[in-house]
Amino acid sequence: MRPPENPSLLQYYIIKEKIVKEIFRKYLDFICGFRYNMCDEIIWRATYMKSMTISLEMAQRVKEFVAITQNCDCEILLKSGKYVVDAKSILGIFSLDLSQPLTVEIYSDNCEDIISKLSKFAK
Repeated sequence: MRPPENPSLLQYYIIKEKIVKEIFRKYLDFICGFRYNMCDEIIWRATYMKSMTISLEMAQRVKEFVAITQNCDCEILLKSGKYVVDAKSILGIFSLDLSQPLTVEIYSDNCEDIISKLSKFAK
């Protein structure tokens, strides 16, 4: 597609494209929780992520696990196969297959105390 020959029309298209991109970025940030610069997010996650395998086969253990994770300020995810849930959500955890080992991913630069608290769930 050729650019329009009228310069004012070309400026209109450039401004329209910038507005659409900004609206889309704000939509992603609001709805999906994405950051504007995804490269920074990926680098941050790769740098400060710790993981461990745990077992939560009983409802009481799930309750204890959620009580520990809710007191943490960092982001904690729980993975089971292809499913990923927020480790602070008891309903999200119960949606997983608890008979299988789960992987906890902690995104924090200072997470040694959290790992020590969660070590009793280690498999």
